[in-house]
Amino acid sequence: MCFANANTAGYLYEPSFEQVRGMLKTLREQRPVPNRVVQFSGGEPTIYPRFHDVLRMAAEMGFTHIQCATNGIEFSDLEFARKCKEAGLHTLYLQFDGVTDEVYLRTRGQRLLGKKLACIENCRKQV
Repeated sequence: MCFANANTAGYLYEPSFEQVRGMLKTLREQRPVPNRVVQFSGGEPTIYPRFHDVLRMAAEMGFTHIQCATNGIEFSDLEFARKCKEAGLHTLYLQFDGVTDEVYLRTRGQRLLGKKLACIENCRKQV
């Protein structure tokens, strides 16, 4: 789900854990070939209350490639990154607005380059 227009739509849809389970089950039951790849995106999927549980569930269901499209902020915490790796996450699709804090101040209202770089470094530590 993409929540980019959540503020203008007037509502926010966030599936329950059981709904996510159903979505993943539907993907795995595709025929003639069961889907083996899943990408979690959002909004920001890492703020989902049971994010690590969802990753673990996807791995247990047999998804062989689990990806997260993320702003990387949560991954700037080494322990968070470690838990994601342990739960089954394989790759990140990391959002970048630019490579200077000036760009982030203009687009996001805060300095984020340091968090992006910490995210990358924490991912390197998990390899």
